[in-house]
Amino acid sequence: MQQLFVPTAGIVAGIHDLKVRLAQGQLTEFTVNVPEGITVTDVTSKLVSSWRFDPESKALQIQFTTPQKGVIEFRVRSQQTAAAFPYEETLGVLGVKDVAGEVGSVGVATSSEVQLDGSSVDGMAPINLEDFPATIANSLRNEFAGLTVRRTYRYSGSGASVTIKASAVKPDIRVASNQRLSLGEDRSVLLVNLGVQIARAGMFKLSFVMPEGLEVETITGSALSHWTDIQDGDDTVVTLHLNGKTEGNTNFQINLAGAGLEKTASWQVPRVAIREATKETGQLYIIPEQGIRVYMKDREGVSQLDPKTAGIRDKGVLAYRLLQGDWTLSFDVERVDPWIQAEFLQDASIRQGTVKYRGVIEYKIENTSVKTLKVALPDAAQGVAFTGQQVTDFVKGDPDDDGRNPRQPCTNHGHRLRDAARGGLPDRLSSLRLLPGAAPPFAANIRRVR
Repeated sequence: MQQLFVPTAGIVAGIHDLKVRLAQGQLTEFTVNVPEGITVTDVTSKLVSSWRFDPESKALQIQFTTPQKGVIEFRVRSQQTAAAFPYEETLGVLGVKDVAGEVGSVGVATSSEVQLDGSSVDGMAPINLEDFPATIANSLRNEFAGLTVRRTYRYSGSGASVTIKASAVKPDIRVASNQRLSLGEDRSVLLVNLGVQIARAGMFKLSFVMPEGLEVETITGSALSHWTDIQDGDDTVVTLHLNGKTEGNTNFQINLAGAGLEKTASWQVPRVAIREATKETGQLYIIPEQGIRVYMKDREGVSQLDPKTAGIRDKGVLAYRLLQGDWTLSFDVERVDPWIQAEFLQDASIRQGTVKYRGVIEYKIENTSVKTLKVALPDAAQGVAFTGQQVTDFVKGDPDDDGRNPRQPCTNHGHRLRDAARGGLPDRLSSLRLLPGAAPPFAANIRRVR
């Protein structure tokens, strides 16, 4: 008899190939003794008409279609319940009742997801793996991925047993990430591209701790079914549920967003790390918007790179290589004031009772962007209007120190503004002085008037 035991999660599967040789006479049925704890699940043979397993007496009764003589061969499938991994189980061997002699071999095999931590025997002797018949294991390779025979023994007589210790193979998860952190006064965005390699055993889910101050906008991936988040103490854990048991290479795209750096002097870089990963590497690019400069303060587990090696030639970008999963990086934040140059073209048309004034203001803004610009106007100006591609609105502001009333156009980026105004003339006019509709000193660093 050749008997093979395969430990799996919660169950030890048994495959028993029995070969009975009759020295004389014929048999229409016979009984197989089943050890304690083992349950017979199937009997296969062209010679068998029916079978019945009695769990109380631990006897397997087999009936043949016709009386048999000579050599009788059939296969018995069995199961023995086990605890969750890791576990230790003692397995007895099947034997035929009322036989003159009994010899056989026992093998212990595992799939690619189970490892055999140890084994001990009672009434058996170890043999070479090559001496165990390969046919019984080969017939099961479609049922158990990567099935490999680990231990083999020989026994004679009844009552032999083997005790095995088995545990689940821990998956080897390697993560390579490419992370881009865009920093602004109003909003920060972290885009993480994860390349995940799962080896040795499959995974049903992956997870990471949400960085403080950020929220999930989108998570996508070829192997992703859906994602959930749950509060775990002070942390929010995001779980990526995969499309079944996943093994091999897969990719995920995680987009997180949060508040900007307004009134922030120093900042801790948010970190996204897969909690189940055995090794993590990657690259991080910090891209501040115009007007913000960042300087590295503290770092651990990272090394600085030249952004040009990644094809990034923008000013102020910082690049780092991530050497481990629990890296940390913090930096100081500096805000740069805008440098504004303004050039004016003014035109005044004198008509009866009024002076119609038109002006074109061309701005050149460097270092950072601006959202508003201020323009000072004469006190008598009426019907003031501003136009320009970048102008969204304009409102009247408070009087300045020199008494003039400024108008404050609201713009996205100040490039060119056109303003128009009208003023009344006195009945008797000897001279007229045109005050430039120019930006006051706080609105432009350099002014040119034509």
